[in-house]
Amino acid sequence: MNIALVIGASGGIGGACMDWLRTAGYTVYGTYYSNPTAKCALWADVADASNISEIVNTLHSIQVVVNCAGLLQQKPYDKIGAQDWNDIMDINLYGTFNVLRTVMPYMLQQQSGCIVNMASIGGQIGGTLAVHYAAAKAGVISLTKSFARIGAPHVRVNCVSPGLIATEMTAAEIAGAGGKEKVSSIPLGRVGTADEVAKAVMYLVGNGYVTGQIINVNGGAYI
Repeated sequence: MNIALVIGASGGIGGACMDWLRTAGYTVYGTYYSNPTAKCALWADVADASNISEIVNTLHSIQVVVNCAGLLQQKPYDKIGAQDWNDIMDINLYGTFNVLRTVMPYMLQQQSGCIVNMASIGGQIGGTLAVHYAAAKAGVISLTKSFARIGAPHVRVNCVSPGLIATEMTAAEIAGAGGKEKVSSIPLGRVGTADEVAKAVMYLVGNGYVTGQIINVNGGAYI
């Protein structure tokens, strides 16, 4: 049985990844934190190491892990407080690390596995209204490269870096005052879809000779 675990599956991208993995024949388990859906049966707090360990211990032979749990906050840099910083780092960076360090020993023991992390274009070009979010996502890119080295040759670790994608998390950003300007600056002239991100995830799942890579899905916003 091919088992896949999608962390943060109640979001748009995570839900799309679940759908595509199921279509590909995987038995898929999804986690949620605050927005349970019919697809998500497992509650998970990625910042809680014991919680993640319990989930991994229960599922055992996991072949694929997709790290989609994320938190976005847009706030001017001079308004970001310690709690804002910690909340973003706990979920987006430490949470990703928590999943990686918990799953990796199992995959190394079974000598196979594929992990796909979720970064952001903000982690590549910065973000003037979300400097803490951008910093966390830059860290995810670095974690991806580090764990790709740790996992080789048996465990592949890659990363998808989306640009502006139409999801519940980005709805306010797209509809806001600068939304039209952001969209018009994208060379392909539109926001992306969760399915388009999930297709990139599936490419990384299916290609056994790709590891340590960052796949951009941003309509050309980062060229």
